[in-house]
Amino acid sequence: MASEDTGSSVFMAICSYGSEAVIISISKDTILDQIFKEIVERWRHLSSTMIEVKFYIPNKSKMLVTLMSDKDVRNMHEIHVNLNAKVIEMVVTHSPTLIEGAAVVIESGSSHCAEISSRGKNFSKGSSSNFGQVVEKTRAAIEEEASKKNSLDDWKNSIEGVGQEFMNVETLRDTIRNYCIAICRDFVFVKNDRDRVTVECVYEGCEWRIHASRLGNGEKFAIKKMHCNHTCGGGLQVRSHPKASKRWVSKIVKDQLQDMPLYKPSDIVKDIRRQYGVELPYHQAWRGKEVAMMDLYGNSRLSYERIRWYCDAIRQTNPGSIAEYETIDGRFRRLFICFHASLMGFIKGCRPLIFMDGTFIKHKDGGVLLGATSKDGNNDMFPIAYGVVDIECDENWEWYFPDSYHSYCIRHVKENFKNQVCIVILCIVLVHYRAAERKRLIDLLNAAAYTPRLTVFRKLIAKLTSEAPGATTFLLHAKPEHWANAVFPGPRWGIMTSNVAESFNSWVLEVRHLPVPQMVDHIRIQIMQMMHQRRNRGYSIQSQLCPDAEKVLQKNAEDGRRLAVFTSNIMIYDVKDTNYSCKVDLHMCSCSCGEWRIFRMPCKHACACIEKDGISLYQFTDNCFQAELYRVTYAEAISPIPDMEKPQSASEEIHILPPIRKTRPGRPKKKRRPSQVESVREMRCGRCGKVGHNRRTCNEVIK
Repeated sequence: MASEDTGSSVFMAICSYGSEAVIISISKDTILDQIFKEIVERWRHLSSTMIEVKFYIPNKSKMLVTLMSDKDVRNMHEIHVNLNAKVIEMVVTHSPTLIEGAAVVIESGSSHCAEISSRGKNFSKGSSSNFGQVVEKTRAAIEEEASKKNSLDDWKNSIEGVGQEFMNVETLRDTIRNYCIAICRDFVFVKNDRDRVTVECVYEGCEWRIHASRLGNGEKFAIKKMHCNHTCGGGLQVRSHPKASKRWVSKIVKDQLQDMPLYKPSDIVKDIRRQYGVELPYHQAWRGKEVAMMDLYGNSRLSYERIRWYCDAIRQTNPGSIAEYETIDGRFRRLFICFHASLMGFIKGCRPLIFMDGTFIKHKDGGVLLGATSKDGNNDMFPIAYGVVDIECDENWEWYFPDSYHSYCIRHVKENFKNQVCIVILCIVLVHYRAAERKRLIDLLNAAAYTPRLTVFRKLIAKLTSEAPGATTFLLHAKPEHWANAVFPGPRWGIMTSNVAESFNSWVLEVRHLPVPQMVDHIRIQIMQMMHQRRNRGYSIQSQLCPDAEKVLQKNAEDGRRLAVFTSNIMIYDVKDTNYSCKVDLHMCSCSCGEWRIFRMPCKHACACIEKDGISLYQFTDNCFQAELYRVTYAEAISPIPDMEKPQSASEEIHILPPIRKTRPGRPKKKRRPSQVESVREMRCGRCGKVGHNRRTCNEVIK
C-alpha cells in the first residue's frame, strides 16, 4: 500500500489476461470505467462489452467476485484495506452474457462491435439449444482470433530498433526468426557467433539489415545498427516459410505438449497454419514434436540408467515401498513398483481380489505396462502395483505376482466358448439361425457362471453339454472352479469380469508414450492425487457404509420386507419368496439362495430375518464396505519424490541399456486393442443387406 491513511490507501492491482498482466493503481475514488479503459488500452483486441473483471478475495484463494459497478470497486478497496492486503489480484475473462449485448469482430488491427441483440432477443424457447451453440461458437471464434492476432502482432512489433536489448543470443535469434515469419520475409546470417549476430534479407541488394553484439562480458545482446525497410519488393510468395524449422516448431508446441501429451502432428500442422499462417509439411511437424519431447523428457534410450536412481528414491522417500528392477546382459528387462501406501490400503480396506492386465508402451523401445488393481469399499478402482516388462508372458506375470490363485474373466471365457465351440456347431445350422443359436448357447454358459446355486449350475451345464457336443471338452479345459460362482472356492464379491483392470489401462493412456522413468513417475502422481481426493471424500461420508454399498443394502432391506419369515431355531429361519423358500442361518452368515456368500452382503432373505429380530443390518455386512475402513484405505499418502538430485544426463558408463526390441511382422499398431465389451460396428452388405461381408464379396442370390 502507498499510504498508512486508510482513506487514501492506493493499491497496486495485478490484472491478468491469459499469460500476460498489467499493473493498475486502485484507490477509493477509482471507478469501474477507469479499470476497463486501462485493460482495453493494454489489450486492444478486447472491448468493454466482451469482458468481465473479477478479483480474488484475500485469504480466500479460490473465491472470485465480479466487478459490476463503481460500488463493487469501492467494496473491493475496503476489503483489502481491512484485511491489510498488499496487492489486489484481478483477472479478465470473457463475458458469459456476450450474446445479450454485442459480438466483437476482429478485423485487420481494429475492433468494432456488430449488434446482434435484436436477433438474440427474438429466440423462441424451442431454439434455446441453437442459441447456446451460437454463444459458444461466437465466444470460441473471438478467443481463437484474439490469440492469433495477439501472437502475430507481438512478433511484428518484437523488433523495436537500435538499442533494444535481449537476455542472450538465443533470445535474439528467436526474436529475429519470429519477426521475419510474422512479416513473411526471409533472412540469412552474415555473422552468427557468441559475440556478434548480423542478418540480412535473403534477396541480394535489399537494404534490410540488423546487427547486434554482446554488451560487455555479460550474456545480454543489443541491436547496434538496423535498417528496417525492405527495398527488395514483395515478400515470400508461398504459405510455407524457410525458417519454420523443426527447432522452431518444437518451441511453439512444447507448452502444449506438457498439457496434451497426445498432441498429433496433424493437429500441429492445423494449429500452426491457423495461428501463424505458416503451412508445415507433416514430417516437419513430426520432427518438431520429437525435438520438443526430447527437450521435455530427455532421450528415451538413455533414460533407462535413471531407473536405478528412481528405485532408490522410492525406497528413501516412501519407506516400506517395493521398487525392483532386473536386467539381462546389461539391458533392461523388467521393473516392479508398489508403494507402501497402496499396499497398506489394499491390505486394510480393499477386497482381497487383484485384477491384472497389460497394455503396450508407445515409444521406440517398446515394452508392456502391467497394472494390478483392486476395488475399494465404494466399488472404485484401487491401483496396488504397476511395472514394465519387455514382453507380456507367463514368466513375467509369475514374477509380478507369484503364488496367486487365478480367477478367469467371464467375458474372456464366453469369447473363447464362442470361438471354439459355437463356430463348430453352427456349421450345420442354417445361416438365418446362426446368430440366434450362438446367443442361446452363450446365454446358457452365462447363466451357469452367474448362478450361486450348485443344483442350478449342474442343470445348466448338463443342458449345455447335451446341445453342444464340443462343450464337454471346453469345460474340462476351462475349469469352472475358476469362473463359476457356484463352484468358486471362496468369495469373489460378485465380480465376474476384469473391467477394472482395463479401466486402469485407459487411466494411464496419455503417459504410455513417455520414457520409462517419466512414465512410472507420472503414474505415481496420478495415484497420489487420486488417493488425496478420495481421502477428502471419505471425511464427507455420513453413512455407516460407503455410498454404493449403502444403496445396495437398503434395496435388499426394502425387498425383504415383503417376504414371510418363519423361525425354525435360534438364528435359523425359513423365508418364503415368490416361487421358492430359503433357509437363512444368521450365525453362519449364509442363505440357501447363495447371494450372501457371493456378494458378502445380506441378501433380501437375510435382511428380512435380521430386521425380524431387531438387529442392525450393518453387523452382518462385510467390513470392506464400512465407511470407516474406506477412510483407513486412503489414510496413508504417497510422498513426493524430489528429483533435484537425479542425474541430469547419462554418465559416460551406461549401466542399464534399453531392451533389444524384436520387430514383429506387419504394420506397428498405435491404438490399444478394444475390450470385448466395446461395441464394434458389424460389416453389412449393401447388396443383400446381410451382415458379415460387403458388396464386393457378396455371393448371395438376389430374388
